[in-house]
Order: sequence, then C-alpha cells, then structure tokens
Amino acid sequence: WSSDVCSSDLRKCNMQGADFTDASLRDCDLREANLQDAEFQGADLRGANIEKADLRGAKNLTRP
Repeated sequence: WSSDVCSSDLRKCNMQGADFTDASLRDCDLREANLQDAEFQGADLRGANIEKADLRGAKNLTRP
C-alpha cells in the first residue's frame, strides 16, 4: 500500500518517529512540524515546505 497526503496542511503537527517510506508528500506544508527521527526512504517531497521543521535524527531525507 502507499501513503498519499499530497497538498496537505500539516503545519506544527507532531509526527515524531513517523514512517513516510515511499509516501507522497508533494506540496505538503510541513512548516514547524516535529519530524524528529522520521523515516523518509523513497518519499516524494517535491514542492513540500519544510521551513523550520524539526528534522533532528530524520533518516533518508533527500530533496529533489
């Protein structure tokens, strides 16, 4: 199965330790979100806004 949360407003959400493996996060608003220790293997972050997001310990995070 796959996760698709394209264009979602996830500002300031606590997603610590979330598994976004192969998820589509295109154009998501992740500003100021807590993404500590989250897994991003294969995640599509094109157009996502991660300004001021807490990415400490995030794994496999790449930007296109």
